[in-house]
Amino acid sequence: MNNSRHYAKPILFQLLIVAIVIAALVWWQRDLLATLYSRDQISTLGWVINGAIAVLFVAGMVVLVRLLLRYVREETAIDEFSKGYLRGEVSGDSRDPLEGVDGESTIADRYRVLSNMFDRRAQINHAALASTLMARESGFMGLPKFVNNVLILLGVLGTIVSLSMALLGASDIISAGTESGGLSTVIKGMSTALSTTMTAIVAYLVFGYFYLRVLD
Repeated sequence: MNNSRHYAKPILFQLLIVAIVIAALVWWQRDLLATLYSRDQISTLGWVINGAIAVLFVAGMVVLVRLLLRYVREETAIDEFSKGYLRGEVSGDSRDPLEGVDGESTIADRYRVLSNMFDRRAQINHAALASTLMARESGFMGLPKFVNNVLILLGVLGTIVSLSMALLGASDIISAGTESGGLSTVIKGMSTALSTTMTAIVAYLVFGYFYLRVLD
């Protein structure tokens, strides 16, 4: 059997490698990240926005992983069906090609539909069957599509809000003529803007790549 038909397993392996690399980088730069994400936050606002980005990212990745695992089972079912069908063609065996195939798989469902239509001498519209399958599969991509569109916008939102608070600190410096409280607000506001932007960009790059791979 040609291994080029297996697409989901390599993507899952890539996802595992990326997760290990990110975990290693986080551990390596843990002090810098602790300063950026914890000590230099202007308020709890940075934690809220970064937390929202993280929750959306994790939720979307969980859906993508579940879809990839399902596609692994679908690819296995296609292989089993192809082997059984070819064995029957070569040996003339009349065994059911679905023997050993997951009964809930797409290939099993398609075979039963085609067999039923053939038995009833009905015209088989493959375009309609393909459109139905595509519509069903696109229904599973609702949350990942939403996450892919929203992630970068949350980073922009965090940047705008944080810079606005930093400007308020600058206004305090000008009006009060002191550098203590206002300057601290400016610095922490810039740090919060950087952290939310960086979180959103990294999450968007990782999620966007695997989102496109799942669509493929």
